[in-house]
Amino acid sequence: MLKEKDLLSILIVASADKNINTINEMFSNSEFSNTLVAKSCSEAKQTILQNHVDIVIIHAPLPDEYGIQFALDISHDYNVGILIIVKIEQYDQISYKAEECGILCISRPCSRQIIIQSVRMIAATLTRINKITAKVSSLQDKMNEIRIVNRAKWILVERLKMTEPEAHRYIEKQAMDTCVKKIVIAENIIHTYE
Repeated sequence: MLKEKDLLSILIVASADKNINTINEMFSNSEFSNTLVAKSCSEAKQTILQNHVDIVIIHAPLPDEYGIQFALDISHDYNVGILIIVKIEQYDQISYKAEECGILCISRPCSRQIIIQSVRMIAATLTRINKITAKVSSLQDKMNEIRIVNRAKWILVERLKMTEPEAHRYIEKQAMDTCVKKIVIAENIIHTYE
């Protein structure tokens, strides 16, 4: 079970009230914080622009398009998990397009359990992707800091004729003495001498 801060929101996109109510009922009183509803692709796009959405469930076809192009567009533009439920006759064609973009496709008729399991699989995958994204971002920040500190060190070597170890020690000492990060000292050196 997810903690309250980790609750996910679902957008249900279906043209028929019956389908919306059936899917909505599956996720009431669960680990999902709220459920939003749209009856067309254009309404769903507006909802995504105005609200934070983690998972989109598309019950195809929709009145303004089948739903696959909408799914492909949002998979490209947003970090959301997507489940598209299609008629069994269209499953092979739609799943071929969808799976290339990480969109989960299931055919109907399908059981309530299949839909719930599919959404939970998407939620688990999103959690994993978000953790990996956070690690990558942290590593990129660290690499950027190393680049800036190295640039500042070489400025000190060139301009003040310090050795590389002296420049390194100077930046570290300044950071400790002023209680700021090394990157701040490095940026100040760069701004001063360039």
